[in-house]
Amino acid sequence: VSTQSTGKKQDRDRRRSRDRSPKDNTKNGTVEEEEEKEELKPKREPLSLEELLANKKAEEEALKKPKFLTKEERAKIALEKRRKQVDDQRSAHDTDRQKRQEFDKIVEESTMSRRRRREEEDKTVEKRLAEKDEQKTIREVIKSHHLSIKK
Repeated sequence: VSTQSTGKKQDRDRRRSRDRSPKDNTKNGTVEEEEEKEELKPKREPLSLEELLANKKAEEEALKKPKFLTKEERAKIALEKRRKQVDDQRSAHDTDRQKRQEFDKIVEESTMSRRRRREEEDKTVEKRLAEKDEQKTIREVIKSHHLSIKK
């Protein structure tokens, strides 16, 4: 058991010796180290107008150059394009369906209103005919009664 514990210690020591990065024993470091790091950093100055124009021109030239795509990239682009086409077709189909439904609804309402008007007209015509029939029968009754009285 003791040889195993010493073996583990030796392995740990070997791993530690292999670690070549310096170990920082302090968490925050010293103030002097931080000052040195700040001094080493170059101060940023705003770009001059000429530099900005040169950068813009370089970007435009880079965009003008053809970019060769891999087979996977071309397939991905083609899939995205197809998805967009399908989405556009679906939205167009949905809007057409909605318009058709609205039109059908309007047509149905107009035919229903025509039917109602026709039914109302038919009822009024029937009423008029019934009234005329009643008037005829009344006239006939009056006439027959009047003739019977004359005899």
